[in-house]
Amino acid sequence: MPEVPVHECFSNAEIEVVLSVLEAHGIRAATSSLASRSVHPFTVDGMGKTTIIVDEADAARARELLKDWQYGDPDEPAE
Repeated sequence: MPEVPVHECFSNAEIEVVLSVLEAHGIRAATSSLASRSVHPFTVDGMGKTTIIVDEADAARARELLKDWQYGDPDEPAE
């Protein structure tokens, strides 16, 4: 099945959190980057960014989960 991009990360910490969020919901994800993070551990003007990719069938759910992770779920009551 084709893989599609669902999120762009700019740090190793963000990559790990995003992969964990998706994995916790049963979505297998991978990373794609044009630069090695061991050589370029920082991002300048998009250089070194990492793209999170998932199977096309999981893309809509993955984007929704990541939107909720970034901005909170509007259906959940505030604490």
